[in-house]
Amino acid sequence: MPNNVIKLSEVAELLKMRLPLKSDIEPLVLAVEEDNEVVVDYCIHQRGGAYDVVFDDRDLTQGLESENFETLDDMLIYFSENKRQPQILDSVNA
Repeated sequence: MPNNVIKLSEVAELLKMRLPLKSDIEPLVLAVEEDNEVVVDYCIHQRGGAYDVVFDDRDLTQGLESENFETLDDMLIYFSENKRQPQILDSVNA
């Protein structure tokens, strides 16, 4: 779990500095404060030139969400245009 929390609006700039990864094995994990002021872990896995991002917001939703990107540029566009739409449960079953 990363120690530093970044704002969602800062993700694209940070990715430009930190990617591509040196290893396809070790993911890049970011703690991101989204617009709803909830911190979500973003686990970014590299597959050659492609990337998979797993959004770990299991405190809020029933499962993990993910997005797949064929290129680094596709992922940077996604984050710079703030296309992430988190799903939040209206209530939690006890």
